[in-house]
Amino acid sequence: SPIRAGLRGDTEAIGHLIQLDAMVNERDSHGLTLLHLAALGCVPDGYRVALELVRHGGWGVDWTAETPGDHKTALQIVTSRLKVGRLTVEERQEAEKIQKLLQAERLPPGEQYLWPCMDPDFYEEEPSMPGAWVGY
Repeated sequence: SPIRAGLRGDTEAIGHLIQLDAMVNERDSHGLTLLHLAALGCVPDGYRVALELVRHGGWGVDWTAETPGDHKTALQIVTSRLKVGRLTVEERQEAEKIQKLLQAERLPPGEQYLWPCMDPDFYEEEPSMPGAWVGY
């Protein structure tokens, strides 16, 4: 499952599983999604895990999913983590990267989506060839 791959820090496996239609919003036994676990710092290299979720399943990721107990989204979790003074420099940098990614709800410049049609800007452009399907 993507959660098990995330707990191992295996971002390649996460992408592969999502390509095979694995559930990007699967919850663990505590009701947390992989995005929550990345925001909490419970997976190695959480920023890369979050990038993989967006890159491969961007439209399918439930950005507003709440934790069962305190009803926090991943963005709220990472924002509250940044307020904790006990974070190491590396943890703070990681949390800041995740926060920027979650606020933008898109990949940062230089990162590529698995399929161009997953880019939110893809549908805002004019069709590139005459008679192209516009969507009805």
